[in-house]
Amino acid sequence: MPDVMNTMTSLFPLTATIAICIFIAKELIEFGKRRNEKLRKIAAYKVLVAEELLKNAWSIRSMREVLAALQDRFDKVLLEKTFSGSSYIVVERMNGKQSAPLWPFHFSIFDRAVIDLAVLDKDFFESVKATYLALATVKHARTVLMDMCNDDHSLSDHLHSFVDYAVSQMDVAEARIKVTYKDCTGMELDRQKLVSFM
Repeated sequence: MPDVMNTMTSLFPLTATIAICIFIAKELIEFGKRRNEKLRKIAAYKVLVAEELLKNAWSIRSMREVLAALQDRFDKVLLEKTFSGSSYIVVERMNGKQSAPLWPFHFSIFDRAVIDLAVLDKDFFESVKATYLALATVKHARTVLMDMCNDDHSLSDHLHSFVDYAVSQMDVAEARIKVTYKDCTGMELDRQKLVSFM
């Protein structure tokens, strides 16, 4: 009988040790899965944010062209909307008209991903947040510009001084876009996009 008891007590630590090893292995596998999932999510968000930044870089380029046209002497500035809803700034001078599109700024990826980005990667979130704050300022400048071009007298008198302000804000936003784009892709921003897959 004592041999049976010794055998039972020696088996108990062995089974307990095996159970603990299985538990640890399972936890390590789960940890690896969660970590890989987090890395995949961050990588996907970086691709999406980079695409949205390319579209915003296009919008800044287009707005720069509009503001450059407004720095020269002009007789009248109008805001025109196409049937599809696109906005154009029309600058009238004695020698003719010049029009340029005023493309919208894009925030849909940031709006949808802001909470996930904050939870997943603090440093990346801070970079993205600073960029989208600068873009929000430029978006506001675009709205004010449209209002000035739509108004006959009260706001249009301040258009020349507004152009300087808007250009300075676009410089800030463009610098932020370059930093965040590099954070997303590891490459320098060397292009813009009018349209994207999203």
